[in-house]
Formats: sequence, C-alpha cells, structure tokens
Amino acid sequence: ALGAVFEHVYSNASWTKPSTTGFMTSLQSSVLGNVAGGMFEPLPPEARTMAERFRAAGYQTAVFTSNPWAGSLSNLERGVDVLRDQGVPTRAGSSVELHRDFWDWRDDFPGEPYWVHFQTTDVHDPSRPVAPFAGLFASPGEKLQLEEWDSTLSQWRGRNAERLQTDPGVERNDWAETGIDRRHYFSVIRSIHDETMASQDYQLGRFVDRLKEAGQWDNTLLIIAADHSLYAGA
Repeated sequence: ALGAVFEHVYSNASWTKPSTTGFMTSLQSSVLGNVAGGMFEPLPPEARTMAERFRAAGYQTAVFTSNPWAGSLSNLERGVDVLRDQGVPTRAGSSVELHRDFWDWRDDFPGEPYWVHFQTTDVHDPSRPVAPFAGLFASPGEKLQLEEWDSTLSQWRGRNAERLQTDPGVERNDWAETGIDRRHYFSVIRSIHDETMASQDYQLGRFVDRLKEAGQWDNTLLIIAADHSLYAGA
C-alpha cells in the first residue's frame, strides 16, 4: 500500500503552541505545563523533541514554518539544523515559500538521511485564499457579507462587553439579537476554509511530484497532519 488514512484523530489542544509541542514530544500539555497560565512557558529541557531524537540518530534536521508558535516561541528550535519560523507575505500561500526554502536547503546540503517538518499557515484564520482557488466555493458577495457580519458581531460584543464579563452565557444571544443566520455564517466560513484547503492540497501534490522527479519518493516517509481544527467551540 502507498499509504494509510486515519479517520479518527485527536488534538492535544485547540491552538498551535500546546498542540505542536505535544506532537513534537509525544507528551500531553498537562505534562509540559503549557496550558492556561503556562501559555508563554518554553518547552522544558527534559522534554526531548522529535528533531533532537532524529539528530541524535544521524539525521539532518530542518523546520520550515510561518508560525513562530511552532518554532522559537515554543523552544522548538532545539535539535534543528535549519529553522525558518517567520511569516510570509501572503499567509494563505505559505506552502509555496516554505517548499522553496526546503528545496534550497536540499541543494545546499544534499546529504542524507534528513528529517524535515513543515507547519504552514495556508489553512489558518484569517483565511485569505489565493488565486486560482479564491472564489472556488464562496462568491465575492458572500465574502463581503461575511465581513459585514463580523463587523456587526464585533459591535454587538463591544456594546455588551460589561454583560459578557458578568455573564458569559450572554454571548449565546448574539445571533438572535443581531439577526445573523448562524448556519449561513458558518457555511460561508467553511467554504472559504475549503478554498484554502484546496490550495494547500494542490501544493502538496506539486511537492510530491517534485520528490518523485528528484528520485527521492521511494525513500521518503510523508506524514500529513494538523495541529488542531477550526472553530472547535462553534
């Protein structure tokens, strides 16, 4: 078989820092101490990262990400020979730039074996799909409508800031009091999210094609995952 698909997956957290440190160390957030008040605590030295383990086994190691929470802000540069964890001009098009960084690295340091981790922001809020995928599932009118809805919801939260502080349950009234159709709102968000997914899927396909052209595919183990989902509480 060329691969396997896991239909049931579980994230260690609902946002990048605790989730990424979790799968880079195989440890729960409760062990790493980076939940709640520990938001900005670096990864403890006792927790060995995947990069450290691979380097100890004789691998070259690299991390290419446009989210520093998946890099230096989480102390995940440990054991990494080459690290890029800064933003890109177009967040939704990060795969293009990060994959280019990877091939430049391989040209400069072609030795094997190597381990590399990509953590893109193609699929990340705020979603700004790039051409030719922008408009594939959500029309320009729907995107303008979403901006108006977001503005209305933001104004509602501003007017009700004091109520929300004393009774968080008040937030459940936002849809009724603003008159926004909740299902339509999240349907548009999902459509835009799907556009960014389609874009990233295309770039992954191009990446695999190039690995095959370079004769590296048969000696490659490719794992595709995500650090967390979208709108887990919505």
